[in-house]
Amino acid sequence: MYDGLRSLAGSYFHQDFDTEADTPIGVVEVFRDNEATETVEKAASEITEILDSGMSDEEIVTMWLGDFRAYYDPRYDDITGREWLTTVREILLAEEEDSDEPTTDGRETAGPETAGPTTDA
Repeated sequence: MYDGLRSLAGSYFHQDFDTEADTPIGVVEVFRDNEATETVEKAASEITEILDSGMSDEEIVTMWLGDFRAYYDPRYDDITGREWLTTVREILLAEEEDSDEPTTDGRETAGPETAGPTTDA
């Protein structure tokens, strides 16, 4: 149960989680960008289940730190357990922001420098 969240907490919020990214939010983005889509979607779904369960903030933090074995405690940043999981879910459901991703036909998306010829009037 909660395999997606266990993967995020145990594999990314390990003892040296601050080496994964500069911020806890960045660590979540690394997880989102590197894990299989189904793992990320599963973690987001599990968060929804926890948030809808009526657990208290303290129960959520206890689960995050104890059951999932995360080393990041959101309370150190004045964030409640519920706020933390809500933010994590938002990040997991957000698309990776990378304008140089290939299009579906294999071509790269044109950025401003390659968008085509311009005319000077």
